This record gives sequence, C-alpha cells and structure tokens, in this order.
Amino acid sequence: MSIAEPEQSTERTVHVSRFSVKQQLTLMVNRFQILATNDDGTEELMAFASQKRLRIKEEVNFFRDESMSDKLFSMKSRKAWDGSRTDILDSRGAQMGWFQRDWVTSLARTTWHLRYGATQAVGKERSLGVALARRFLDTPLAYHFDFVNTETGDPVLSVTRARSMRDVYLVEAIDRNLDHRVAASMAVALDVFQCR
Repeated sequence: MSIAEPEQSTERTVHVSRFSVKQQLTLMVNRFQILATNDDGTEELMAFASQKRLRIKEEVNFFRDESMSDKLFSMKSRKAWDGSRTDILDSRGAQMGWFQRDWVTSLARTTWHLRYGATQAVGKERSLGVALARRFLDTPLAYHFDFVNTETGDPVLSVTRARSMRDVYLVEAIDRNLDHRVAASMAVALDVFQCR
C-alpha cells in the first residue's frame, strides 16, 4: 500500500546561515535547543525540539520554546523501520522537505539523501576513518557531514559534531534556498538516527 504524498508547504523559506544544535540529556525524552549565534557571540533560542524515546515511528516536534505550547515544525518517519523516508513538515503539516538514509553506502560511511524544493542533495561523513572508528569505539568522536547538490556538486549544508560528552552540532546552511527548519531537522536526525 502506497503512502500519499503530503501537501507541499507554501510558507516562505527562512534562511539562517549558521546555528548550533545542543542536546539536553534526559532519561526518557530527547531534547534539543536550536540556537542562533548573534554577531556579539551570544546565543538566541530559535526552536526547542522534543522526541519521546522508544516510539515505533520516529517523530520529533520543534517548538518556539521549552513551554512546548507553540509548535513551529516537525519531522516524522513514514514507517517504523530505520530506512523509512522522514518528512519535514511546517506548522500546518505541509511538507518542506524529506530525508532518508542510504543503507547500502552507509555500511562504511553513513550517507543521507535530502530533498527540499527542487534541490536534491546527498550527505556523507567526511572521514571514512572516523566513520569506521565510530562503529567500534564507545567514545564521543567529532565528525562532519557534507551535503552537496546532486545536480551541480555545490555544497548546500555542513554539520559538524563537536568533540564533547554532550552532543553539540555546528550547522552551516550554505545554500540560501535551504530553510533553517529543514537544516535543523537534518542535524537533529544525525543525532537521533545516527547510532543505529
């Protein structure tokens, strides 16, 4: 049985070139702060993400703040298995983009397919050595994902996991057509889905 394609979002693209994603450690819920860095080095909360662990289908909701009263956007897997496509949805539930892991190439170096608007991109771990080490070492490692436009080869997104016990990701949205909500969803997915 095929799944109907969601309605396409008509919301205006909001581009933020650099921001960070910081995980807050809790027992039963994954929580993330999406923080814009101001020119003076201070950080400003753009969104707060929450995901209940041990769900059959992966779903992460992004809110304006930690009160979780105003949902801004979300990402939701179509099926319960890890290779499923995950839709990135605006506040009305219309699709802004989607991503999906490429399981064959991910055996050595994790690879993702990302689609937003007319752009298709592929993202891979930059270092094969780090990719292989991550699979065998139970220690936090810094790693990088580079996403490039599959048609032009131009970079569109870069996500770097900082070397720390707490998961912190530095996100650079290079393509000005890349909405920060799509970039933030992909960065959170690298944490939520990466260890599988």
